Amino acid sequence: MSSLSGYTDTRKKQSKKDEAIRKRIESELARKRTISTTHHGQRSVKRSGKTAAAKGTVAALKPSPALTVPENITVAEASQLCAAKRTDCVLVVDDEEGLSGIFTAKDLAYRVTAEGLDPHTTQVHQIMTKNPMVTRDTTSATEALELMVSRHFRHLPVCNEEGNVVGLLDITKVFHEALGKVERSSHASEQLFTAMAGVQSELGSVGTNPQAAAMLAWAEKLREKTALPDLTSVMDSRTQPATVGPKTTVREVAKLMKEKRTTAVCVMEPPGPTNIHPRIVGIFTSKDVVLRVIAAGLDAGRCSVVRVMTPHPDTAPPTMTVHDALKKMHNGHYLNLPVLETDGRLVAIVDVLTLTYATLEQMNAMSSDTLSGNDNGPMWGHFFNSIGHDDTESVMSGSHRPDLRSLPSIGDLSHLQQSPHSDLHPNDSASVVEEEAGSVLEGYSRKKGLTVPSTMGSVPVEDGTYVFKFRTPSGRTHRFQSRHDNVEHLREIIAGKLVTDPHFTEFKASPENPDHPDPNDFILSYTDADGDTVLITSDNDVSDAVKIARGSGQDRVVLFVQGGRGWAEGGADKIDIKAAETTAAAQEEREAEKTASPTPVEIHIPQQQPPQKREAEEVFGIPKDLLLPASIGVLAAVIVGVFTISRLTSSRY
Repeated sequence: MSSLSGYTDTRKKQSKKDEAIRKRIESELARKRTISTTHHGQRSVKRSGKTAAAKGTVAALKPSPALTVPENITVAEASQLCAAKRTDCVLVVDDEEGLSGIFTAKDLAYRVTAEGLDPHTTQVHQIMTKNPMVTRDTTSATEALELMVSRHFRHLPVCNEEGNVVGLLDITKVFHEALGKVERSSHASEQLFTAMAGVQSELGSVGTNPQAAAMLAWAEKLREKTALPDLTSVMDSRTQPATVGPKTTVREVAKLMKEKRTTAVCVMEPPGPTNIHPRIVGIFTSKDVVLRVIAAGLDAGRCSVVRVMTPHPDTAPPTMTVHDALKKMHNGHYLNLPVLETDGRLVAIVDVLTLTYATLEQMNAMSSDTLSGNDNGPMWGHFFNSIGHDDTESVMSGSHRPDLRSLPSIGDLSHLQQSPHSDLHPNDSASVVEEEAGSVLEGYSRKKGLTVPSTMGSVPVEDGTYVFKFRTPSGRTHRFQSRHDNVEHLREIIAGKLVTDPHFTEFKASPENPDHPDPNDFILSYTDADGDTVLITSDNDVSDAVKIARGSGQDRVVLFVQGGRGWAEGGADKIDIKAAETTAAAQEEREAEKTASPTPVEIHIPQQQPPQKREAEEVFGIPKDLLLPASIGVLAAVIVGVFTISRLTSSRY
């Protein structure tokens, strides 16, 4: 307890130092008053006399105020403004106040500190990303968020009809408001499964009751889709932690960040008498580079990271759910979270965007059970469209809601964590990734007052990836997305997940198995339509596996990972046994999904004539957003009825 109290006191001291830096900077800026800046936000909207934002639009998402600076400001001055305004993303405007660029804390760490540039002489136009993408405040919220997801943007500037910047959309902040709805759906499905399992135990075997068996299978499928994933589901080679010693200079740390394509490094102390593994003593991020180094006027080439790191950061175990980790990061106001095993080993650093996209993937998976076939678009679009309005208002009652049925669905979203071309980082903005795609502002005058064209367009469904699923030797199940034409990329992701598996991290040698298992030594296989086990050794094999899965209506490829040297199941006889088990499990899974829907149960609901405006938004008079809770309630009533009748019947005879 005393150790924990000491850690808290140390962090409080660092927070006081940060506040002292901000106050000093604010006083300096107040004395100078030579830097022309603008903080665009909701106040300008109020002054313009505009009405409340239309539901389902970008404006309804309440974009954050955008800090804008001129092109000729120095990096040091810009860093001071970032520190004073508590922001890590800045928009750059030209002499005519037209949007000309954008830069983030990551840009300052990568392009200034890592490259050894002098922040007092380097101007922001030299390091900014020019001509960023923008969106209008009247654009559909789902459409804007689809753009951010498909392009891996965290920030997206928002302009009004006149082309003036009115705010900045941050997908992580917007998403936090919808997080509670996912948790409630998961909790409801868990309660339903528990209730049905209790009824099964009372009735005995479900083998003689096909209705009960079908309902239980459906509830199990719903439970699996809405289960809250833990951090192991996102841990792979891309979350491997970057570490440094306490005496490493800030410049060397920034170079390591750029090399590892990360925005956070952990500061470790070597093993000692009390700890057999290197112990984490601090964390240092790109935001710290801006506030504690550049804005504070320190020399990155001489300053040791121990002076400016955050000491004893919050950590999480691998078993923590993604939702709990997101809430922990939101409450603590940080973007990166170290993951530690029970023995204190650092196994990963997860960032807020990786966890955000993992939850968006879960939302999308839930859509197959909660939305009807005539409703296109991702499930999370319905969550975001209800943000900004009272919970007492019906989420389907707004006649001003844009028609989103024509929007394309982007499918499974886990490729945003796994894409081989992704430069996904917590400070990424609308300009940092895929700069070669050009800007929507190119070819248009950026003069203030001119209309900025909308950037939105169709997002292709086919992105070259597919969902894969496998089980580790310790029993952990991983579901991820990978290229469907690249076996090396597939193996890299699997190897990254195996490295952190307890089967390898907690291995103890024995006379029967003296060799330490190698997580990179394995063979991949899958079960084809004929029930045969097929090895995956080339790109074509991966493509064939995906084609077979698609042809059979499966939304993922179930892989079998056969271990090599030192693995417990390395014998030839055990290989055949495992292959047979995998084939049988895959066949059972396909058969279970065919009978997953409880079709024998007929539920009669009085037919009503809904208003014309809401005809497409309701199913049997129930709003689609409330379909899952309603289904749970009806099924619970049916279960109670079946149970009561069976008890009465048994008592008579």
